[in-house]
Amino acid sequence: MATKLLAGVLEAQTRNSLLAGDELLAAAQALVELMRTQNAVALPSDGVGDRILGAALLLDPTLPLADRSLRFDGCSVLLVAGHISGEANVSTRAQSVRALGAIYVEAALLSHWAEPIEGCDAVRSIGNDRHLNAVTG
Repeated sequence: MATKLLAGVLEAQTRNSLLAGDELLAAAQALVELMRTQNAVALPSDGVGDRILGAALLLDPTLPLADRSLRFDGCSVLLVAGHISGEANVSTRAQSVRALGAIYVEAALLSHWAEPIEGCDAVRSIGNDRHLNAVTG
């Protein structure tokens, strides 16, 4: 069990570190398309979410961003994250955003996450199905 967990963490970290080029652009485009169907402000949940959101802003500079210095009273917030091996970081961010007044919180992840994440009303994937071996080799 611990070996499988460690392998998942290492794979997520490696995939996040290698996120660039076409894969980054594809994630950014998927985020732009998702946000066009939402009435939400985007907030990165991790450093990779920051990179994806930055690339998405190059594609569409009008994307609504969350202001981290203000409360989220009455807002819907879309948390953007890279590949994850566990939900703790996204869940913590979602609960924090809710505590600051968000009424709806959704996560957009590079990972294909099938389980609910505490604090999130929905979880969506903005990644593709390629396995790490396809990314590195």
